[in-house]
Amino acid sequence: MNFNIAKCFVLKVTNAKEPKQHTYSLNGSVLSQTNSHTYLGVDISNNMKWKNHISQVAAKANRSLGFIKRNLRGCTEDIKNMAYKSLVRPSMEYCAAVWDPYTADQIYQLEAVQRRAARFVKNIYDRRSSVTDMMTDLEWPLLSTRRKISRLSQFQKSYEGHLAIPVQTLLHPVTRSTRNNHSKAFIPPQPSKDTYKFSFLPRAVTEWNSLPESSIAITDPIAFKAHLQEIYK
Repeated sequence: MNFNIAKCFVLKVTNAKEPKQHTYSLNGSVLSQTNSHTYLGVDISNNMKWKNHISQVAAKANRSLGFIKRNLRGCTEDIKNMAYKSLVRPSMEYCAAVWDPYTADQIYQLEAVQRRAARFVKNIYDRRSSVTDMMTDLEWPLLSTRRKISRLSQFQKSYEGHLAIPVQTLLHPVTRSTRNNHSKAFIPPQPSKDTYKFSFLPRAVTEWNSLPESSIAITDPIAFKAHLQEIYK
């Protein structure tokens, strides 16, 4: 296999104040270092923070929303709704399990796009009107809620063996039953860095443990996701 040297970079992921320096080469050519690089559509930074990627996601979603605003201005609410769900919202959820924001400003950066979309779909631009009511009427949950449901759904699929994520190997089950734990609870990881604390696994475990026994008793992935959509309405 031949590699294009111009498209190959070195990305060091570390929290060290003075990381060790090494020179990497490929076919006799020294590879240049970078602080961030896009891989499979996700911008990965050397500090594993997602500010740049989330800004890019919001910008792309805004451009897509602008496109449908210009071209579907006179269409019905149903067509506008379908266009948003097909062209805008998916771009804000692609690989979200990896980069799911946890700071208020980054969460709102994405929610603001959906709020603007709600005004467009409902064709209501009066600043005294409630965007929350518009989203309720459209049956649009918060994007953060959709990401939570997706995260729990993926964890449940892994637990039931539908995904190749060995959660029962990576995690330790709670051995002592309490009123706050159900029968499938795990001991939550104890990360010291926010980059790990708010990553997929620690967040999913905490949310999984908080579910009632009746929820985790559902083994079918489709039924489990539908159940989550009901309880997080």
